[in-house]
Amino acid sequence: MKQLAVLFVLFCLFLSSFFAQEVISVEVRGLGDIVNGKKEVAFDKAVEDALRRALEQAVGTFISQDSLSRNGQLIKDTIFKKSEGFIKTYEIINEEIDSANEIVWVTVSAQVMAAEVEQTLKDLLESIGTISTFVMIEGHEMFRLRLINDLISNGIEVVDRELLNNALDKQKAAMDMDQSKNVEQVGLWFWSKYIIRGTAEHGVEQMEVYGNPIDLVSFQYNLELLDSTTGSAIRNFTNYFSRQGQANNN
Repeated sequence: MKQLAVLFVLFCLFLSSFFAQEVISVEVRGLGDIVNGKKEVAFDKAVEDALRRALEQAVGTFISQDSLSRNGQLIKDTIFKKSEGFIKTYEIINEEIDSANEIVWVTVSAQVMAAEVEQTLKDLLESIGTISTFVMIEGHEMFRLRLINDLISNGIEVVDRELLNNALDKQKAAMDMDQSKNVEQVGLWFWSKYIIRGTAEHGVEQMEVYGNPIDLVSFQYNLELLDSTTGSAIRNFTNYFSRQGQANNN
């Protein structure tokens, strides 16, 4: 029993260590300008530039290019200026000196600590004051557009799933939102604190009352507000109503 207990503890420590050290391996090139003939200084700058580029690639696995371009300065100040804190190890595999242009090039193989990068991005998203929302509503287009316009008019940044063009963005948006981990990943990818998902349906049923044809117009929405920083649901919004009259898609 004692040996089994020791084995169990060692196994748990191994698993904890294994997942805590999850890394992203990247190979990048960096450059440094040679000023006043100081090649050593240029070399250090090239390595620093390469590590920053390695970190940029790692960040790009968690955030879309559009999100990065919209929030680049904020992320740069928080992460890119502290690249050494996210690089586990690195190896310089090549060095070139471009004497004509006075540039030192280095090629670096770096191990970026993915978990630390992801958690730092999550903390940053949670801390910002902007209320950013990713909208993914199927069905009635006019309802979706009116909701988005209302959110924007109230100062809320909106990313509309229907306007996504990038294949990777569409793939992320198609993830199963019933899993909290996926909610967190989608929110981070689109840099949105909140996610509104659901359906809005508009229907028309033709009826005859006392020999007179009428339209029974119905509308139903079923929406869910999610907190992407925790992966949990905040509230559900459901409603159904109908009326008699001519069908009007607006």
